[in-house]
Parts: sequence; structure tokens; C-alpha cells
Amino acid sequence: MILKAESTIGKAHYPELEIISEKIDEPIFIQDDYEAQGYYPLEAREDDRMFEFIHNAAHPDNDITISNLDMNLQANYDRWCDITKQKRRFKILDRSNFMMDRYVKTCQSLWAEYRAPGHEKGYKICTLVNNPRIYRLLTLGRLSGKLGFIHSYKATPTHLLGDDDAIKDNFKQLRNDWGRDKYWVWHGGNNIKWNDVIYPCDYPAPCDLSYGEFKAREKVLLTEECPEKAKGTSCEHDIFSPKEWWMSYIDLVQENKVCLASVAGDKTSKPLYWGKMFLTIGGPGWYKSFQRLGFKLYDELFDYSFDDNPSFEYRWKHIMNQCEGILEMSMEELEDKQKFLQPKIDYNARRIRELANL
Repeated sequence: MILKAESTIGKAHYPELEIISEKIDEPIFIQDDYEAQGYYPLEAREDDRMFEFIHNAAHPDNDITISNLDMNLQANYDRWCDITKQKRRFKILDRSNFMMDRYVKTCQSLWAEYRAPGHEKGYKICTLVNNPRIYRLLTLGRLSGKLGFIHSYKATPTHLLGDDDAIKDNFKQLRNDWGRDKYWVWHGGNNIKWNDVIYPCDYPAPCDLSYGEFKAREKVLLTEECPEKAKGTSCEHDIFSPKEWWMSYIDLVQENKVCLASVAGDKTSKPLYWGKMFLTIGGPGWYKSFQRLGFKLYDELFDYSFDDNPSFEYRWKHIMNQCEGILEMSMEELEDKQKFLQPKIDYNARRIRELANL
């Protein structure tokens, strides 16, 4: 029996899982394809309790396997059991390549004829930001205005694509919800504290985190470039990239989860599939998990020694320092780095296709 559930932020009850309280004479597979969360008290928000709900609701004789997109799911489940003093009752299934698989199959089935445009490079680093999560706004504030860096910032939920009025209303509401007080501090490595409330860094921003040359209340749009039939669909942004992305050497990927969970989603799939150097801001051990999937690191360009540190603040600052160092390189240096790394780039492009066809 397969039960699908969504561990969305603020969801405390899961009616789709109530059936597990009954004795069921077949294995039960609980599949969460939305996010990688529900881990309270490992995370700061008390309304994020999927693990707790499953443990409390499950009949003791049921054979249950849990799966989401977290490359750290087993470790996080073990830690959750330790901290809550719960017995380990469920099995864990690793589906960490789910989003990569979906990205590749979408490209191969719908866009097999599409070829990457051959734009001349004009930027060093590009990052594409949709939803305004806390750490993404901090990243834009840190790097915006630096020579060679370019970004998009749309705050446009995918499900609103094609509805211009809804998109405008959504962004207007977002800005209205942000109070004028934007004073915050790092809290415990993985959170910020604002107005005496603790927010994990990968949660939606609670306040206007503008600083540097970045203004969180103003959209930044790049030059959309995709097949005509993709416009107005989720593929327009999930599969394809704006012109400036193709014109940059490095994709600074900002994944959805960075505090406890480690996810390799469509944001990471994009540079892998299309053959581009990238640096991902992800959860603890992200690059170790990436290697376990059979990929190669670009360690001739990036220093990944920050990877295992449990503090997101530590990992993020190391990545920002590296980005600033790369932005000080010449375009010729980056061109030479890309040529040297091309065999690894090609290998990783083949590997993501292999994973989707296993």
C-alpha cells in the first residue's frame, strides 16, 4: 500500500495517513514528494511534526517504510528517535535521486530536440531565486552588486505561472507581510532569531532581509529563453534557464533545504544535465551524498571542506567566501578552469542520465 503525504510547513495533521492506525496485512509505504521536513523537535518550528504524527498514529503491528527526498533521511530519523526517546519502528527508503530522475525524464520525453544555446560568457556566477527563503535573501544581499555576479529574484510560486494578476497579488502580499523591523541574529547555526521567534534558515523569510545592494521588495527579472510551447507551463522555469544563466560560468544553486535535510532537486539537476559548473548550497553532508550517487566533485575549483559541519551559518559563510574569491578571478581564469574540468562536467552529465535509466 502506497500512501502519499505532504510535509508542508505549518501542517500538523495528516488525514491521508489516518488509515495506518488500523492493522493492515501488507507493507505500507509512506511517500513524501513535497519537501524533506516534519522533523520537530530537530527543527525549530513546533508545527512541523510528521514523524511524531506517524509514530503516534501507527498500529504497532504494521510494516511501515518512510521515504522523502532527504539524502540525510536515515540519519535524521535516527536523531529524531534519540532526541524524542522513541523506538525505531519504521524502515527508511532512500529516494534521494527522485527529482533528478524526474528532471531527466521530462527533458528526454518532452524536450529531446532542444539544444543548449551557445551564448558567449559574460558573467562569472549566476543564481536563480524564486521563493524568498531566508538564506537565499542573505545570499543575494552578500553578493549583489559584485562584478560578474547576476541573479533573478521573482518570488513567483510555480503553481501561479500563467496568472499574472495572481503573481502580482502574491508578491504584493509578501511585501505587506514583512514588518519594517528587520533586525535579526543568527541563532544556533541553523536558524535566525527575529522578534523573539526562531526561524530555520530555509523557511520563508519573516521580514525584509534587504542589505547591500539587494532590495527584497523589488523583483529582478532576467531574459527568459525557452521553447515557445514551454511558456506558461512549469517547465518554463523548472527545466529551462534565462539567457544570463547560459552566459555565466558557474551556477550557484540554492536548494530548498539546508539546515538538516539535504536535497538534490531540479535546481541541481539543471547544471548537471546541461553540463555546467555549479556550487550547491545544501544541507550538511550534501557533497558526500552527491558522491555516493556516483558524481564527481569539482575540487580543482571549489573547497568542499565545509561540507560536514552541522552549522549552516558556518557552511554558508564558507561558500560566500569562495564565491567572492571566484568573482575576483578573471574571465580567462574561469575559462581555463572550465576547460580543465570539462571531463568531469561531461561525466556528471552522463551520470545523471544513467541514474534516471536504472
